[in-house]
Order: sequence, then C-alpha cells, then structure tokens
Amino acid sequence: MTKYYGITQFLSIVNTVILTEDCSYFTSIQLIYKNFINTLLITFCFSMCNPFKKLIKAIPNSNYLDLENHLIFWGHLVICSLGLIGSYVYYANSDDFEPNVDHRYCHFEEGWYGLTKSSTANFIAANITYVLLSLVLYKSKPWKQPIWNNKPLFAIIIINAMLIILISLFNEHMSLLDIQPIGTTSVLIIWLIILLTGALCIAYKLILEKIVFRRREINRS
Repeated sequence: MTKYYGITQFLSIVNTVILTEDCSYFTSIQLIYKNFINTLLITFCFSMCNPFKKLIKAIPNSNYLDLENHLIFWGHLVICSLGLIGSYVYYANSDDFEPNVDHRYCHFEEGWYGLTKSSTANFIAANITYVLLSLVLYKSKPWKQPIWNNKPLFAIIIINAMLIILISLFNEHMSLLDIQPIGTTSVLIIWLIILLTGALCIAYKLILEKIVFRRREINRS
C-alpha cells in the first residue's frame, strides 16, 4: 500500500514536468478523477486484504528503508516514468498532436491551461499506469491471499480498468472530463507503450523475487 501510494505521488511529479513542456496540466475534473476515483480508492482498498491461510517461518520485510524496498520502489518508479515519457514523446511527434500555442505565454490564476490534447494523452497514459501498477505491486503468496479475494480492491481495479478503456475508446464524447479528442491510432499506441511498461515492471519484480532476494527467504526459513 505504501509503495503504491508513494510511487503514484512521484509519478504525479513526472506528469507535471511532462505537461509543463506544453504549458498544460490536468484540469480540476481530471485531477478529481485521477486522485479520488483511481489512486486514493485503490490505495485505501490495499489494506483490506486477508493474510495467507498457510503460515510460514519467513516474515515480510517491514523495513521501508531496506535495499529490497528501495529497489522495488525506485525500480518501478523509473520504469513507469519512462513509460509516461515515452508515450508523450510519441504523441508529441505524431500528426495528431496540436501544441498549446495559444496559451504558451499566458499565466492563469487557477494554474496551467488544461484543455489540451497533451493533457488528454497524459491523462489516459497515467490512469492506465496506475491500474497496472496496483496489479504489479500486490504481493499475495506467501503473505496475503490472492488479489481477487480482496473484493473491494479487485472491484475498484476492474471498475477503473473499464472506465479508462471507455475514456480511451470514446474520448471524443468525454467533455465532462474536459477531454480533448485524440486519434484512435494515437490512443492504441499509447496503450501499447504503457502495457509494455507494465510487462517490464512484472519482469523486474520477478527478477527481484526469484533471484536477488531468494536468499532472504531461505535464511529465514
């Protein structure tokens, strides 16, 4: 839970840096969706898991400053950050991209101008990343029961996954979220980049679990 929330907050900084390149940012309604419907609900439901039924001698690493937790935290953060940057670099160089030229030198009392295509592209990429990250970071056996047994968390993840799919496919009808329409091809490639990022996160996690930290579990057994 702590790792997930911490990584998503650092990724919010990455989002900010990316969007300031186009003098843009998420609108208030987009921030409400990203923060309250996605990240905060998922973070809250992480704590509703039940312990694994079969007890073992090994205990989980509770030292947040330990090397293992540092590698898990910063490794996933770097991979996800590269995914967000890669998806934006692709979109910013696509024919569908329209730079925020009209507001580049304007200052707004309520913050950056958010009704831009760059905001839409990053909004979609960020919310896909947050959903995938929750699946990657959830550690079940031998500490907790499988993620589908945590019904509130699993339900929130499924709902968020369905919502971001609908937003992606029908973004031209999402004016309620201040979404500026972007092309279907662009959306599909953004999805592909973020899904590949998720695959890299899974591979990275498996390497840490199976190779690097296998000795810790053996020593505690």
